[in-house]
Amino acid sequence: MLRQLGATLSSEIDGYDDNAQQQTESIDPIFSAQPEDIDLTEINPLDLFCSSIDTLCGKSVDLTIPHNSGWAERPSWRQNSQLSNIGDSREGSRELCRRGIPPSLRCAAWIINVVSAANVTMSKSDCDDYGTLKKVRVLEHGWSVVLKSIFPDPSDLERAEVLDFGVGHDQLINILMKDHGGNIPERGIKSLTKVLHAARDSLGIEYCLWLPDITCLLLSFMPESYAYSTIREMIHEDSSYFLAVSRVEHLAWCKTFADLMRRCFPQTAAVMEHIGALTPLGLDPIMKRFFVTLLKRKHVMRIMDIFTLEGAHAIFRIGTTLCCLSHA
Repeated sequence: MLRQLGATLSSEIDGYDDNAQQQTESIDPIFSAQPEDIDLTEINPLDLFCSSIDTLCGKSVDLTIPHNSGWAERPSWRQNSQLSNIGDSREGSRELCRRGIPPSLRCAAWIINVVSAANVTMSKSDCDDYGTLKKVRVLEHGWSVVLKSIFPDPSDLERAEVLDFGVGHDQLINILMKDHGGNIPERGIKSLTKVLHAARDSLGIEYCLWLPDITCLLLSFMPESYAYSTIREMIHEDSSYFLAVSRVEHLAWCKTFADLMRRCFPQTAAVMEHIGALTPLGLDPIMKRFFVTLLKRKHVMRIMDIFTLEGAHAIFRIGTTLCCLSHA
């Protein structure tokens, strides 16, 4: 049922995209500022947010920021700090991310979102630093240390295989061959292999069904060091905010999803239960594959924009809502 209704759900989200575009100008965005309010000559280059790069497939990333999108043309931490009358900065960031992050800013915005969500006591400026140029060397150095500990010899990487983290061999082949923009090139597969091995050997993650897909999404806009650092922050204290890192936890999440459907959308839940779509197997497109096989890639990216800040709660909210919309 979920797979067959992917096209319907995509059209629903397309309609939401159009409405969101019209509403953006009313938002007080975290990353935005009026050009006349900022003297660009006073901006420290290290305070500028780093641009996105496609490490997975090597494709070009659109570096333009749409006019009236609510995002600054030259976003920096300094611009953020000079914003006034924005109210709750976390709430403003949430509203802005829900309307979509420009591709050129996803590298910076995603890691800032995750760091701020995982470290609630960290100051806003310290969180923002993770997305600026001043953190590049720090993250690259940490990544090089991790790689040397995992692959001390170049031949170790050549023999390493892509880890599936429980998703299964067949699904892993789909991930590598078609689900992320087509056939991932050899260079992208090596990057994916390095990050996944680092997640297992350095971070201690043994089971996580979302991890292969989420890593591919991260590498679509980040270098390896940033993708690894983002995953590290996801499990910093409470891994369950972002990821289910055991089979028991995954099954508990599936049961929670089914319970939410029965409580909030009983009629839709009855139909889904009748055809087996509320079982863990039936929920695979959401709870195992992170919508990748269900929605268009651009819509999965929009979900990722929200997920990096709001965590798994957003997946339950979006998933149950989309199931209800598809039934309607």
